[in-house]
Amino acid sequence: RKKKKDGDGNAAVRIRNMSMKKLKRKKEEKRAAIDNITVSKPNKPARDKSKPKKSHRQAKTVLANVATVSSNTNIDASLGLGMHPNESHYITNELCITRKELISTLPEEMRRMFNCCCWVIWKGMYRPALSLSPFEVTGNRGIVEEWTSTYVANQSFLSQLPYLVYWYEEGWSNSKDFKAFSLVRKEKLFSYDKGVAQGWDEPSFCNKVDDPFRYGMLTEEEDDILRGIKQMKQDQGLETNERGGPMFFPHLRDEEKRASDQRLEGLRKTYGSWASSSGYETCLRRGNTALGDSNAQPRSSLELCAGEEGMSQALAAAGFETTTLDNDLKRSATSQLSLEELERRIIDGTIRHHPHLDKSFSVMWNAPECRTWSRAQNGRYRNKDFVDGFRNRALDAHAQQARRDVESLVNILSYYRGRNPNLIMVIENPVGYLQHHPLSRLFEKVLGLTRLKISYCQFSRENDIYPQKDTHLWTNSSILIHQFGGREFECHKGKACKGIGPDGKHTVQVQDLPDKCSSYPPLMCKLIAGALLMESVKAEVGMGNLRRC
Repeated sequence: RKKKKDGDGNAAVRIRNMSMKKLKRKKEEKRAAIDNITVSKPNKPARDKSKPKKSHRQAKTVLANVATVSSNTNIDASLGLGMHPNESHYITNELCITRKELISTLPEEMRRMFNCCCWVIWKGMYRPALSLSPFEVTGNRGIVEEWTSTYVANQSFLSQLPYLVYWYEEGWSNSKDFKAFSLVRKEKLFSYDKGVAQGWDEPSFCNKVDDPFRYGMLTEEEDDILRGIKQMKQDQGLETNERGGPMFFPHLRDEEKRASDQRLEGLRKTYGSWASSSGYETCLRRGNTALGDSNAQPRSSLELCAGEEGMSQALAAAGFETTTLDNDLKRSATSQLSLEELERRIIDGTIRHHPHLDKSFSVMWNAPECRTWSRAQNGRYRNKDFVDGFRNRALDAHAQQARRDVESLVNILSYYRGRNPNLIMVIENPVGYLQHHPLSRLFEKVLGLTRLKISYCQFSRENDIYPQKDTHLWTNSSILIHQFGGREFECHKGKACKGIGPDGKHTVQVQDLPDKCSSYPPLMCKLIAGALLMESVKAEVGMGNLRRC
């Protein structure tokens, strides 16, 4: 019906579109006449085929805003050009404009906040942050692409453009730092002075630092916020172009690397003479002294850092008398102590008064906290270049605590091995950065353990699939060494695996099942418990062939 009325439907649409364009052009000319600005249609430059093609609407809008705002000579566009304004940047390459032109289009309120400490409310908590110019973030990172696309999409409403912030609580990790930056709306961002006046620099959970027994322990998130506030207060005393620390200044990163290497070299010297250290010698002497006082059952086990007690349950099913230890009060462990507290009791002799730990054991399973050693944390705590952690980072305290826990574990195992020379020891930790730390050399040189590697996916069942989570076992069990030493339970190319789909890839990943991967596969526990039972029987009948330094 429409074609019969207008003759040619397509011709009518073209005419209508041309009329709309003429009307829009007249409005622009009228607006330009008022502002004494001549708006001419820019010549279309030859497109670089190596760059992605942009729509004409985006290009025209960006250029029009630049032409309009840059005519105002009162705007100081030198602020926010980044540390290296002469280097090419993703944003300028993508939008084909200079840094000064882009900065001049941004709202003045946003420009005044560049490199200023501020507060951002996120998940109901006021968090320390640093407001940034987009040119302070170098490289083709995801946050830069997100900011660029948001800028192009909000050309008509630049006053609603979100702010780019750096989270002090995340800090620099020299690795995957995508979590350190975010885009936040203007109404969620507040000035530093307003936050101090409101008391946000002293949140309510500060009481947990002074009295943890009354108010409870700090959560990891709360601890990160407090350390971030401390870093922000230090930056507030600096010039605006000196804030942000190693995240933005390469020479500070080099200093951080040198300091980290020096600290690591000091640890190597300490571990090289660990056998003569006072803590180790005291634990070993007290264990040898208690050798004649052993009151353990023939098949008894102690699981340190027990968590969900998956291995103890399998050992109990195999006939062991099990004892568990964990410092988490929410767990149902037999003893609720940290590794440092247990080491302290051994050294000062008060272990003799403990009803569950003052005895020898035939098997000890040890799973020290793996969070800071894991690669799944994307370099939050450490990476291969900074294997001992980041000295000036907020989360370094967690990395150092994890290292001290493993040091305490070495002394604890030396004590119980002194009480029972045939003690079977296993230390479990996911494949990560512990193997690269000189601390792991103590497992081999002081405890005489052998490192093995297994994969969770090798213990999958048809209805219970596990991802490929590689795990290290350090042990002196000859049966486990024989059973796992030939890579039979390690997933590698060409190895049959129930977790691999028809496309040759694992059907589930660790990030898909974080809760499930925090516990051991039942089939793995059953297999290891059976091997440890056989090892215990060998030791009982005098057939043990365990290596001991």
